[in-house]
Amino acid sequence: MISETGKTGDCTYTLYHDTGALTISGKGAMADYNLWNNLTPWDSKKLTAVTLEPGLTTVGSWAFHSSKITSVVIPDSVTSIGTQAFIQCVKLTSVTFGKGLKEIGPSAFINCEKLTEIVLPDGCTTIGRSAFKGCESLTHVTIPASVTSIGDFAFLNCNALKRIVIPASVTSIGENILSCQVDSLSEILPMPDVTIITTKGSAAETYARENGISCVSLDSSNVFNGHTYQIVSGSYSWTAAKAKAEALGGHLACITSQAEQDYIDSINGFTPYWLGGYRDNNNNWRWVTGEAFAYTNWAEGEPNNSPNVIANENALALWPSEWNDLNENNLVEQKGFVCEWDFVI
Repeated sequence: MISETGKTGDCTYTLYHDTGALTISGKGAMADYNLWNNLTPWDSKKLTAVTLEPGLTTVGSWAFHSSKITSVVIPDSVTSIGTQAFIQCVKLTSVTFGKGLKEIGPSAFINCEKLTEIVLPDGCTTIGRSAFKGCESLTHVTIPASVTSIGDFAFLNCNALKRIVIPASVTSIGENILSCQVDSLSEILPMPDVTIITTKGSAAETYARENGISCVSLDSSNVFNGHTYQIVSGSYSWTAAKAKAEALGGHLACITSQAEQDYIDSINGFTPYWLGGYRDNNNNWRWVTGEAFAYTNWAEGEPNNSPNVIANENALALWPSEWNDLNENNLVEQKGFVCEWDFVI
């Protein structure tokens, strides 16, 4: 391999010219770069792979702009990602963030158009201005409860984004974080299809209301065993309830223990609601999450696949605290559904 080595801040880089692979090693911070008077010592446009070794504490500004990398792992030692570090990495599909990350700098991942998911670590506190602007393949984002600040335009033009979880810890929310704009001369408009999931009384709830964005505000006290629950009232078939729960970022509640059953009884007011159980084509009961259908709480004589109201009873419902099988289109005997999120906001 034809290689080149040199210094970048406190660290050392090794560039393999024949493959376009770059390794950053050592302990401490990378140097910061820009396009005007401090270019990177490597041609980032020719990079095909980047390896960041443990010990590195910062990713330098503009370090890997416009590269051809498809994935990157940020080591646990890194605390910050610099301004425009990965700007215009249009082939980047996967970023693994290390546990030590605190800050994502302005425009760090701008126009990484193939990036489909971001999972930020607990401990991250700041998402900078335009950090993920133009990441048009992002569909779901969950922000951890350590984040306190989201900068202006952070998710501008992430037009595929359907759901973002913003915890109550976020007290500072910039302008137009969930907006779209065709070009710099066009009007900035709210994203039409995104839903914010947050808690009642949070800054995110206020932001959603003031900007005309769909919002689901959860009761932060409705928590059991690391999961959040909410009763959604209304006239739903089981299939429609399942789709609605998933659109809200959760799923129909799946009760796998007596303790969980007792908790749901404490919040549901002993009202009939859909749950996440269904009978498959082999006559076996299953949960929508794929969890084992081991614990059961059937009412006496159930499940009985009764034709009394509507035959073919293949969906699970609270009745009102025990379980009953009902036809999935039975709207007469159901008042809504129990939604479950596999996290605490």
